[in-house]
Amino acid sequence: MDEIIARIVTNLESQLPVSQSFLRDLETLLDFTLNTNDTIDLENFYNELSSRNLSLSLLTNAISSAMDSGLSSRNSILASKVYLSLLLSPNAPVFTLFTPMAFLSLLRAIRLAIKKPSFASGEGSVPPSLGRKKRGRRNIGGNKNRVENRDSVESEAEEGGYDVKDLFFLLDRLEMVMGLVHLDRFPDCLKALVQAVCEIPTTAVEFWGNLVSFRKLCELCARVLSEALRAEHGKQEDTAAVVLKALAPLVLLSKSQVRSFALGFVVNDMVGMCESSSDIKIAVTNMPKYLVQRAPEKAEPRALAVDSIMEIVKALDFEFQSEFADYIIKMSQGKGQFRLLAVDLVPVFITSLRGPLGFDMVDGVENSWGMRLLEALVQRCSDSTAGIRARALTNLAQVVASLSGNEKSRAVLKK
Repeated sequence: MDEIIARIVTNLESQLPVSQSFLRDLETLLDFTLNTNDTIDLENFYNELSSRNLSLSLLTNAISSAMDSGLSSRNSILASKVYLSLLLSPNAPVFTLFTPMAFLSLLRAIRLAIKKPSFASGEGSVPPSLGRKKRGRRNIGGNKNRVENRDSVESEAEEGGYDVKDLFFLLDRLEMVMGLVHLDRFPDCLKALVQAVCEIPTTAVEFWGNLVSFRKLCELCARVLSEALRAEHGKQEDTAAVVLKALAPLVLLSKSQVRSFALGFVVNDMVGMCESSSDIKIAVTNMPKYLVQRAPEKAEPRALAVDSIMEIVKALDFEFQSEFADYIIKMSQGKGQFRLLAVDLVPVFITSLRGPLGFDMVDGVENSWGMRLLEALVQRCSDSTAGIRARALTNLAQVVASLSGNEKSRAVLKK
């Protein structure tokens, strides 16, 4: 280990661009320390740096430059692993080693790496451009150029590729580091983290062909987001709002895998957190209204928005559901796009929730919001806009057909 330490220190002294061998040496030293919990070699390394008047910031900057190089995913990922391992090493001077610049470099390395999954491990998928023959005129020079270009690209892919298990390792270690570094002191880092993690599934679904790996990736992203929502990283209401705003475009996507991840995190994870955090609950209860403002006008994406809104509403308590029913009624009297969305929300709202016409008692309060929604839908049947009018008539027929199966409901509908 003494030889490895000597090589690392010599490389730092030379101030040459960081090489892969330098990163491998650091990885070996840190892995040994973490696996054995024996800090003697790492302490010797720190002492050697001190004796040579080499600061820890020089080490951090060297690793950060490797993460930020962008020339090779393999080197960037390796540098990222080294940086996180350094922070997690026993007795590490975390507050000296952690810098916003290095942390942002780490996030950039992860985001770029998502676009270059491993070509050798089989965990990811090869981009369609690799190895694909292009049609064209048959000429010797052209064919030769195409072969050379393809070989060049494949060579770059082999050099820059990495095993996606390393990426899983990174996200797992990132979650652990957040237990040591509270990001309330670095709000820009927290926002960048949330944005990067929320973008990962969207990017991965374009470049990864392995569904199992994609699901694993989403699980790790959810864990990191859950860690970010802890009170140690800042006011939970503000952090939750940042998370939900970043997830909103994913919730409205037509890509089912990405949408399922985002919606599942809101409905399962964040709604669960509402029980212990009133701050998170405030943000989550604002999410359906936020999605209303972002809902597309075209029929198919609008239908997905309605489904997403209702999934969140159903997961929340009756008090909120009643308040949101009143919000839908206000929407039905607003601008055309909101009237149309309200018309689509009413039938789903009435048929999805229990006791819409007030026959059931929920938490001791009579539930009568269904009648108010029906009245709002009936009013839209005479809307000045033909499209809204037609949609309201269709949806009213759907609601009537659904409620007619119950004798009490039929009696109310006749009135």
